[in-house]
Amino acid sequence: MLNKNIEYKNRDEISSQIKRNHLILFPDGKEINLNINEPKEVLRILKNIGNKELSSYIQSEEIKGQPKNEPPSIKEMCRLQLVDYEEGSDSGH
Repeated sequence: MLNKNIEYKNRDEISSQIKRNHLILFPDGKEINLNINEPKEVLRILKNIGNKELSSYIQSEEIKGQPKNEPPSIKEMCRLQLVDYEEGSDSGH
C-alpha cells in the first residue's frame, strides 16, 4: 500500500538531481576536472593525457550522446571465450 503523503519519483527524476563530479586523479596527486557535458573539451583533455584505455573508457561509458562503440573489454572477454558479443544489442545491457 502506497503512502499518499509521500511524493514518489521515478529513477530518472532522482538521477537527474544527483550532483556528479568527474575527476581524473594521477598518482602524484594532480587532479583534472572533467565536464562530461562538454564532450569536445573532454576529448581535448584526453588527447593531451595520451592514455588510450582511459580515453576509450570515458568515451564509451561516461560521455552521453557519443556514438556507441564496442566496449574495450569485449574483445578480451571474447578471446577468453567468456562471452559472445552482439553488436546490435542494447547499449549497457
